[in-house]
Amino acid sequence: MAKNAPVSVTLIPWLKDNLGKGCLAGICSGELDALSAAIHIVALTGYEYPRKPVLTRAFGDVVLTLQEKHFPLAYHAIAHVLDWGDRDRLWLIANLPDIEPGLCQYEPGGRGQ
Repeated sequence: MAKNAPVSVTLIPWLKDNLGKGCLAGICSGELDALSAAIHIVALTGYEYPRKPVLTRAFGDVVLTLQEKHFPLAYHAIAHVLDWGDRDRLWLIANLPDIEPGLCQYEPGGRGQ
């Protein structure tokens, strides 16, 4: 993978590494596009998301285009760009529904530890 590859390119391998090779089973190409758009919005917000509500709303709107069963992918994708703890904060600020996302392999307290 190229150094400085866009997060949408590095996201899929990252999700598979953290959630398992089958984590994308059943997701359609349109949803992969939405997931890619969502992660680019997260990258654009950086660590400033509380001060950039238009981007936070955009992230939430894009996530809502996914099937509900794929919301955990978007939730975990936040940590690909930000930090593990930012997932809950950004999810809440984006006013997204409560989910049971499970654990990533490498998050603190995750399956790999």
